[in-house]
Amino acid sequence: MQVLFFLATALSLGAGTLASPAPAPQSLDPRAYYWHGCAAWIECHSDADCRTNSDCIQTAQSNTNNIHCGQENYPFACWAEGNN
Repeated sequence: MQVLFFLATALSLGAGTLASPAPAPQSLDPRAYYWHGCAAWIECHSDADCRTNSDCIQTAQSNTNNIHCGQENYPFACWAEGNN
């Protein structure tokens, strides 16, 4: 009876591992861009509040079009898109 239980457990764990999705190929691309929080010490109310901050400018690699204020869960936080 214990052997049957062990066998069923081993097979179910193996099937779960095989059924796991593979990572998206784009996520492994070193040139891909990612969103990062920046200027954590300020509260923003517009993109302009973040675009003048040196931390955000550095994170966005000097591209101010990639710097924004707020998102759904953090409406007063600065975010920048960069590839590091």
